[in-house]
Amino acid sequence: MHRSGRKGELRGIRAGLPLLFVGLAVLGLVVGAVFGTYIIRSLIDATSPSPGSPPGGAIPGGTTPGGTTPTTPGGTTPGGTTPTTPGGTTPSGITPGGTGSASVRVQVEARSLLAVQIGAFSERAQAQNVAHEALQRGLPGSVWDPISGQDKLYRVRVGVVSSRQAADALLPSAKAAGYGEAFVATVQMPALDLAVTASSETYLNAFRDAVVNLAALLDAELAAWDAFARGGLTAQSLSAHSSSVNAAANKVRQALAGVTPPADLGERQVLQGLINMADASALELAEAATGAGGKYPRAMSEFMGFVAAFGQSLHSWR
Repeated sequence: MHRSGRKGELRGIRAGLPLLFVGLAVLGLVVGAVFGTYIIRSLIDATSPSPGSPPGGAIPGGTTPGGTTPTTPGGTTPGGTTPTTPGGTTPSGITPGGTGSASVRVQVEARSLLAVQIGAFSERAQAQNVAHEALQRGLPGSVWDPISGQDKLYRVRVGVVSSRQAADALLPSAKAAGYGEAFVATVQMPALDLAVTASSETYLNAFRDAVVNLAALLDAELAAWDAFARGGLTAQSLSAHSSSVNAAANKVRQALAGVTPPADLGERQVLQGLINMADASALELAEAATGAGGKYPRAMSEFMGFVAAFGQSLHSWR
């Protein structure tokens, strides 16, 4: 009985072993599946980009996989150089679209001239009538506008020179023409020391040269008219100075040749007007020096117009 019972027990154990192995196998499969899924999901999470990241994993303003900082607007390029941004500066230091500036110093010495004056009037129209009348009587005639705000008179003059001897030689002809109250008046032309600034250095240099040459032409013509007055009002005394006047006039004509004035220099129009008047004055003097009859009044009138305008400009530029 005892042996039979043992055999039945062994028989029962043998019958349960396959079931045990099957259970263990199923359990191993379940645990392996769960653990494998966890490992795979962890790997996927580690290699996937975070939400909102751009392709490749680069973040604006951050670093690229190569470790270099990407270029951003107004930022820095690789190598540490700052790019040019709108409104910045170029290597020359001039803002794009802006203008550079240059400056020159224009200097002219003061002058004291003498003029034969036949009248002074509060109305310009009246002064013009008297100047026209002087021309009809064979005298030069020129209207000189008031120089300052306190000066209200328009003066009529019939000759301008640089020496008292020459002025005294012109005065009798004015009195003989019917202007008994004519007298010699002093005309002061101020010195000029002016800093002119504009965007074109080339034009500024030409501007300075033109003003200096205008003053030189004025001196050359004054010397000619002084010689004319002291030489008995003869063409021969005038012609001796015609070559020096012409040389000075040529420098004035050439000063602005081929140079375009910048729009930001307001004095350019005044200067061109002075050059035109100086040119006309020199040409009329050359005509008078040839001895052609009746040229003196017109030539001296042109010269006085130039002197008056130049003096006005020197006063306004100071």
